[in-house]
Amino acid sequence: MTPRALFWIGALIAFSAIVSLYSAERAKISRELLQQQEQFQQAQVESMKIFLKEQRDGKKLIGLAKRLPSENVELIKLVVLRAYELEPNSRDIAVLASAYDPGAKARVKEIDPLYSE
Repeated sequence: MTPRALFWIGALIAFSAIVSLYSAERAKISRELLQQQEQFQQAQVESMKIFLKEQRDGKKLIGLAKRLPSENVELIKLVVLRAYELEPNSRDIAVLASAYDPGAKARVKEIDPLYSE
């Protein structure tokens, strides 16, 4: 082989090595970021559970659920179900909880027979 061909083959190998190292590093960073986000969400859920145990007003909890970002589905579910647990006779709370709890759907029909989805 000519020196020029060997140079281009070496350059191609070096470039491929750099690209693969870059890709591997980005994948590692993405994995670490995802792991940190999951840990943060778990910590949020645990702190929300502690907070919800102390609450006694379902209507205030529904106000909190409305203010939470829509990406936090698990937190919203926890808040709505706790509000339903506190006030199962409230039609509005039962309607919101019916999305997460099948027992709440039956309760909505008991509270308001004319309600339709």
